[in-house]
Amino acid sequence: MSGGWNIASCLISLSSFLLFFGYVSFKKFWFKKYIWKFFRRKEITASEFKAFVFALSSALFKFSKKHVGALIVIEKFQNLQKYINTGYVIETKFFAEFLYNIFQNKESSMHDGGVIIRGLEIKSVSSYFPIFSHKNIPNEYGSRHRAALGITSQTDAVALLVSESSGKILCSEGGKFQELNKHELESIIQTLTKVLNYYIE
Repeated sequence: MSGGWNIASCLISLSSFLLFFGYVSFKKFWFKKYIWKFFRRKEITASEFKAFVFALSSALFKFSKKHVGALIVIEKFQNLQKYINTGYVIETKFFAEFLYNIFQNKESSMHDGGVIIRGLEIKSVSSYFPIFSHKNIPNEYGSRHRAALGITSQTDAVALLVSESSGKILCSEGGKFQELNKHELESIIQTLTKVLNYYIE
């Protein structure tokens, strides 16, 4: 009798745990997919989004032309605060000249690492990310390439990279790279509008 009672108690406890775990998981999912997006949508208008994409695309285009290496990580749904805290924490609205001054000045301590953007604001500079390591990774990939792949393979962030040597513009999501057309600003704008459409969905 006691054996049957113990089994029943275990089953009840297991059921309660699964129900609680399912509730917490659903709550997190619901918050990330709906509540978070609702507040972001209220904060960022379509015109602000368009201006942000144009400024970001223009910065990448300029970096590419001048072969200025850069790494820009954009927070999506997963919080990147722990990576923000690895760099110089700042809060300033996004503008291209600020980024250019950071990445083109190799004498500055803020030149290394990457910039993190949340919403329409730059939250940190010279932040560091997990380094992607894989036996099949191309030899020409440097530390910025590996950092871009590292952060996007471990979070849902979007990483934008400009190669100092080749001038290539790369966009990383889910631990994979997509090369952007570095010769046409309009093409960069169109690609980033699609990649970052979660801002105003």
